[in-house]
Amino acid sequence: MSMSKASPDNSLRILAGISVEAQGQVAIVADGSPAPKSPRKFKIDAYGGGPIRQWWSNEPLVIDLQGMSWPSETIPVFLQHDPSIDGIVGQTSRIAVEGSNLVVDAVKVGTSAADKVLALADDGFRWQASIGADIVRSERLEQGSSAIVNGKQVNGPARIVRASRLREVSVVTLGADDSTSAAIAASAVPKEDSMSMPANAAAQPEGVTVNAAASQPAPAAPPAPPAAPAPAAVLAAGDIDRIVAALEERLAPKQQQAAIRAARPVLGIQASDPNAPAFMDVIEAAACMSGRLPGVEKAYSDRVLEAANKRYRGGLGLAELLIEAARANGYEGRTTFRDESYSRPLLRAAFATHDFGGVLSNIANKFLLNGFTSVDPTWRRIVSTRNVSDFKVVTSYRMTGAFEFEEITGNREFKMATAGAAQYQNSARTYGIASNISREDIINDDLGALTVIPTRIGRGASLKLNKVVWTEFLNNSTFFAAGNNNLSTGAGSAMGVDGLTAAELLFLNQTDDDGAPLAIAGSILLVPPALATRARVLMSSQEIRDTTASTKFPTQNPHTGKWEVLTTPYLSNSTIPGNSTSAYYLLADPATLSTIEVCFLNGVEQPILEQADLDFSQLGIQMRGYFDAGVAKVEPRAGVKSNGA
Repeated sequence: MSMSKASPDNSLRILAGISVEAQGQVAIVADGSPAPKSPRKFKIDAYGGGPIRQWWSNEPLVIDLQGMSWPSETIPVFLQHDPSIDGIVGQTSRIAVEGSNLVVDAVKVGTSAADKVLALADDGFRWQASIGADIVRSERLEQGSSAIVNGKQVNGPARIVRASRLREVSVVTLGADDSTSAAIAASAVPKEDSMSMPANAAAQPEGVTVNAAASQPAPAAPPAPPAAPAPAAVLAAGDIDRIVAALEERLAPKQQQAAIRAARPVLGIQASDPNAPAFMDVIEAAACMSGRLPGVEKAYSDRVLEAANKRYRGGLGLAELLIEAARANGYEGRTTFRDESYSRPLLRAAFATHDFGGVLSNIANKFLLNGFTSVDPTWRRIVSTRNVSDFKVVTSYRMTGAFEFEEITGNREFKMATAGAAQYQNSARTYGIASNISREDIINDDLGALTVIPTRIGRGASLKLNKVVWTEFLNNSTFFAAGNNNLSTGAGSAMGVDGLTAAELLFLNQTDDDGAPLAIAGSILLVPPALATRARVLMSSQEIRDTTASTKFPTQNPHTGKWEVLTTPYLSNSTIPGNSTSAYYLLADPATLSTIEVCFLNGVEQPILEQADLDFSQLGIQMRGYFDAGVAKVEPRAGVKSNGA
């Protein structure tokens, strides 16, 4: 039997072992008394091959049984995934994949945990089951895709574990899959007292660990071995001798104990799995899982997610996160935020190294980005973007006809193009806001303070950027004007076939500064919410019918599928000057020619979040978010405005 416990940083494992001569049970005791009753037996459908819901993700997990292996036919059976000596229920004698089910036979051992399981089962309690397995290889099934796993169709999005290694089976009070069953047989009592019970067993996420061990094909089930090794347990190094002695007392007669102790291997130290995920990655993923970050399974590898789930079952609180950081940085004092004399040293220790400061930044920035992208992103589809290196005003030149190619004959030199006089200016400005995570939040272990505040800061940044962009875009009384040949007015400009035809005609008749055709087609139909349905109908309908009596008319819609329809409430919002419920715009693709430009300092297009512990007069964590951007109208010939009335 091997016993191990990972150190707090997963960098070291301490191993010890004993060799047990007894065959799990003693057939005849030394004084010649009658042989004891045979142990109770378990038969468990441990996993039904279906999807398993994980509390930290919206994507189910499916374990491919064809890719599952196990080290031997004998693995431990625990109570509630507890690998300590007090959690041992028994050990398996046979493991097999039968159809779409993982089935195990197991034998009960003489522990208090096993007695509890047996007693409750005899009273009619319906136990469930769960498995613990190392993930060796997995793949993500995308939305809209499907695959056949364990003979069942799995629809994406989902995560499929293609290769795994079974480590243990647990008897649990609540599983995650209702497709399995289990039974406990009473081999030493009358047959009518046998208790059969469905286990509704499943491979729960907290039972799945991370390991880089190579997968092996599932071994064929050999005959039950005459001797079963003792079940594995995870132990603290200081408890090894005490627990080994307890095992010896249970598993062997007293006269065998001296020989067993003499044969016991010497305690040794062995490096842990070199492929184990880094502690900082694990704690970062645990915080994101606890904060229910959307798409967390895309942000971290399966190995990191499973390690985080195993280490921080039930979630990670804010105080625990900071205490973990302080300990990682060498803090050895009291771990409490209730006493101010310890709160500040704890916070200083938590922020003492760049590593943990980076972890907090990564956690906060993921929630910041979630908030930032949750707000209407329509503005990004109609603007062009550029990078600026400082806050100085940048002058740029609009399109002219000066770049039309000239014929070159003989030894004539190339004619130099000139930028022309049409120009626009843009410059970046700074926008931001700050907030605090208070000492009360930390004492209350409110991880939401670390996840909700960045989300709100991200959302606030996106709201501000939207307002800046649309305020500039709608301030267009001189930009979309008759003098620029890009304004359609009157009854003929209303949203409909005739209005769209008039707008398209204006767009196609645009010319450059030399009077030549601009030769650019419209691409985007930008409308307020009041016109969105009608615009989409016009873009999708194959025909248009006129109900006027005795009138001849064509039925084909000339604008079907011609432009992409975009809508935003900012066009008609009363807080922005220039708003309208009837005006709409026909715009060129901004990658070709843009009506409006957004510049970002150093190309950073999302807000920056910074945090630190507060100054001496306050206790807590300070957060601030900011972005540097500027907005300017660029080229009036890149769009046409229709007033709609």
